[in-house]
Amino acid sequence: MTKAQMNKEGFDETAGRCGVRVFGFRAWDLFRISGFGFRISTYAYALLALPLLGGCFSHPSAANIELRKQNAQLRDQITSLNRQHDGDQATIAAYQRQHGTVPSLSQASLDRLFTTHGLLLGHMTGGYRGDQSSAPSDGIEVEVVPTDQQGDAIKAAGAFTVEAFDLGDPKHALVGTWHFPLQQSRKMFYDHFTLYTYVLDCPWQHGPPKHSDLTVKVTFDDELTGRQFTVQRQVQVQLAPSTQPGPSATPTAG
Repeated sequence: MTKAQMNKEGFDETAGRCGVRVFGFRAWDLFRISGFGFRISTYAYALLALPLLGGCFSHPSAANIELRKQNAQLRDQITSLNRQHDGDQATIAAYQRQHGTVPSLSQASLDRLFTTHGLLLGHMTGGYRGDQSSAPSDGIEVEVVPTDQQGDAIKAAGAFTVEAFDLGDPKHALVGTWHFPLQQSRKMFYDHFTLYTYVLDCPWQHGPPKHSDLTVKVTFDDELTGRQFTVQRQVQVQLAPSTQPGPSATPTAG
C-alpha cells in the first residue's frame, strides 16, 4: 500500500495508528485525550491483583481458626449450663411444693434478732366509711402491727387473715373472712405522722351484720420465722336503724 493510499484510508504514516478524523481530530487523539487508555490500564492492574488478595482472604490464619473453635465451645458450654440451671430451678420448686421451704437461720440465730412475738391492734380498729362520713359503716377497718419480744412495733412481712363474728346471731355468727397475702399486705403498711401500722380495709361481704357489736380476729403468718400469731378484740360498727333488731314487744294484759 502506497503512502497516498494509506493517507486515503486514514492510517498514520509513522505509527500505523488509525487516522480517521472526527470533527477535525483523529480517532487516536480522541482516545488519548479522554484518558480511556489510562483507565483500561488501571483496571487491568486491579484484575491482576485480585488473585493475590483472594489468596489472603480465602485462607484464614491458624489463630483465627483457633479463636472460632473456642467461641463455639463457649457457646455450647453456656447452652449446657442454662439447661442445667433450668433443671435445678425446677427441682427446687418441686421440693418446696412437697416439703416447704427450709429456714435459712437457726433458732439460736433467730433468738438474737428482733422478730415477731405478738400482734397489737390499733385504737382505730372498728367500723369505717369510705367517704369518712358518719353514715352506716361500709365494713371494718383493722389497724394491726407485729410486735417484737420487747413489745415494740416492728415492720415484719407476712400474710394476714381477718375474721369478724356477730356473736349475737348464733346461726350466722361469721360476718366475713378477708385474706391479705404477702404481696398485697406489704402495700398496706403506713409509716407517717402517728401511724406505724398495717391498715386493712374489710368491706362487708354479705351485707351488714345484725348487731353493731362484733368480735374481730386477726391472724398473722410471719414470713421470716414461719410462726403464726393471733389477736382478737370486740369492736363496734355503725348500722342503719332499719338493720338494728328492735326491742321485743311486751304483751299487755287483757
